[in-house]
Amino acid sequence: MYGYTGQLLFVDLSCGSIRKQSLSLSLAKKFLGGSGLGAKVLYDEMPAHISPFAAQSMLGFVSGALNATGCLMAGRYSVVCKSPLTNQWNESNAGGVFGPVLRQAGFDAVFIKGISAGPVYIYIEDGNAEIRDAANLWGKTIPETEASLAEALNKNFSAAMIGPGGEHLHRSACIISDSHRAAGRGGSGAVMGAKKLKALVVRGSRKVPVFDRPGIVRLGKEVMGWQEAGSKESLIDDFFKWGTNAAYGSDIFRKDAKPNGRINAGILDLTREQSKAVSAIVTDARFRSEYACYACPIGCGTAYGVGKENGEIEPTARPKPGTMGAFGRKLANDDAQCVRMCNDYCDIYGLDTMIVADALAWAMKGYESGKLTGEALDGIDLAWGNAKAIVAMTEKICKSEGVGAILAEGPDYAAVHWGLRPERLIPSGRVDCDLGIEENHDFSPTKSNVMSEAEDVAPENIAKVLSNACGYCHFRDFGLPPVIQLAYLNAATGWGLTKEAFACTGKRISSIVHAFNQRESKRPDACR
Repeated sequence: MYGYTGQLLFVDLSCGSIRKQSLSLSLAKKFLGGSGLGAKVLYDEMPAHISPFAAQSMLGFVSGALNATGCLMAGRYSVVCKSPLTNQWNESNAGGVFGPVLRQAGFDAVFIKGISAGPVYIYIEDGNAEIRDAANLWGKTIPETEASLAEALNKNFSAAMIGPGGEHLHRSACIISDSHRAAGRGGSGAVMGAKKLKALVVRGSRKVPVFDRPGIVRLGKEVMGWQEAGSKESLIDDFFKWGTNAAYGSDIFRKDAKPNGRINAGILDLTREQSKAVSAIVTDARFRSEYACYACPIGCGTAYGVGKENGEIEPTARPKPGTMGAFGRKLANDDAQCVRMCNDYCDIYGLDTMIVADALAWAMKGYESGKLTGEALDGIDLAWGNAKAIVAMTEKICKSEGVGAILAEGPDYAAVHWGLRPERLIPSGRVDCDLGIEENHDFSPTKSNVMSEAEDVAPENIAKVLSNACGYCHFRDFGLPPVIQLAYLNAATGWGLTKEAFACTGKRISSIVHAFNQRESKRPDACR
């Protein structure tokens, strides 16, 4: 089979079993990979109505359908599970190199169930897998875990890991791969922690067979020509220089970026000058190096140091625009250093920046209204825009200290703890706008999930579903010519799919996600 390794791996941590299963051509053509293939397997293999933390709950790491094929801007993989935040479908995806290396290690996907008696990690290399003891890794942060694995293995590898946030089963916990790449939203890190699984480590030298290698090379040249001389040249150049934050300073002032980034705070949003101050992150003098995802010619990632009173820390990733908006505009905070430090804490301890910022915004609103006292907040003056307080509370959340352990569960669970009313964030005008606020995730904490009936799915949502299934970058819309995305899939697989058949695959994936949510919902009509 072209375009795939043709192998799936199923691991049961309760009994220590490891089982390989062939990926059928039919299943691949119907659900591609990433969140599509993941949704189908979880729907079929995972019992309904079980706790996300139960032994039978399944966690999947699924490569995008075009990972490791040489197709440009197709390096993202998906993590799928039942969300402990919503008790519904959850998919997260991340870039870097983990997805492609998973395929080079011999598998298109790994699905894990069961609960280990003690901390373990799964090691996969060139078609072989084993469960290894991770007692010495438990309790370590993401950088510490990565360093310990590097010392023990003494070879190149890629790893998807949890930090202390996942170990404590915090619903804000995410899974970090390649140091800074976060599979966030939905609490997938907590599901991994409940299984006592510290990391999934992959290494390999295998190549994914493709149907038309010359065709992929030719399409790659077309992509480079598009990027270098096409209508999107200036935008691509900005992303190369400044990363995903290239449009932050201007985009936040769009008419459809509503001034309701916070929870009805009742105070003015940041001024243009204040937002520019947050945007200083883009041109920070502590720049260290650039990095890119697998097969990406743009390379929007940047590492640099974060200054603290006691000196510099290890290089960290530049915050993404969603994180800048979350710890910046949403909290009425114009301190760029504060945003950097909060982002770094979340990366180190393995927590999702958006959920942590949501919890802070909710607590700030409660503090402002008098419903939460300074004593309840461990003496921290959590006023809007108080940068020192934002950093102090973020640190407590990440370290699970005091009130931080409560807020680490997210605003809804914090509200229940204090007997207060959960306050939903006001969605922005743009469905995919990360700058001010994420959309209301009543039943899905992932933007690409489709909550409507399959036949009513909007074309733009189908495009996102297919993008995640193929493993394309979220910025494919300007980084790739429109016709290239399907052409790449056909060149890799030889399927010869038409545009109509490709769209039908997107609707099929949306339908299985919708079916999963209907099955898990206490009210079957709640997902409509």
